[in-house]
Amino acid sequence: MEPPAIPDGYGISVAYACLLDIVRSISLAIQGPSQIGETNPRPYKETASEEDQELHCQLINSSWCGLVAALSPLIDAATDESVTENVLKSMQTYASLCGILELHAPRDEFITAICRASLPPHYALSVLNMGYHSNSLNCHVRSDGQDLSGGQYMSGCGESDFRHQVVAVGTPLPTSSLPIGVQQGPVMLTAKNLQCMRALLHLAHCHGSILGSSWHIVLATLQHL
Repeated sequence: MEPPAIPDGYGISVAYACLLDIVRSISLAIQGPSQIGETNPRPYKETASEEDQELHCQLINSSWCGLVAALSPLIDAATDESVTENVLKSMQTYASLCGILELHAPRDEFITAICRASLPPHYALSVLNMGYHSNSLNCHVRSDGQDLSGGQYMSGCGESDFRHQVVAVGTPLPTSSLPIGVQQGPVMLTAKNLQCMRALLHLAHCHGSILGSSWHIVLATLQHL
């Protein structure tokens, strides 16, 4: 008897489920299960000992590079709205955990990844290219699904396909990141761009107190949408 054939996309589906479970597990380890009916939860530093805080910081420091490198191309590759929503929720959760622990570099990386997904490809916005992932962090952040094997999983559609997905067109704001005399074309937003923008707004609304300096990234991105 021959083994059954593995369906196309099975590997990426397993990886997708594992990534979401990793974020969920880290969230449970740091914050614990939510209390039903709890309207005013106690601040994190009042409930976690110094030893626990050190452990939680190590959990983030050990995992954030791999997670942001895996989740970012998943947003690009996703063709299903619910899959995109689940990935965005995981990124929101992880960014909020980084903010609670006052880990600025990973927090800014996850927020920047959501901001990039909110804008059209190759949009020239200097605030998103300021190098929060420095070489010293040895963090390889993949983009445009370039490290996903198998073209069928990639969203790297051609220019004509991209134009068919456009749901809104606008005029780009001037930006200092462009060379003098260079003009940007119209801003064409897809449904996925708008979905990511809603996730960014939700993050700012629900977790604004822990955004700190990353408010600059969020507001600059929203200004261009």
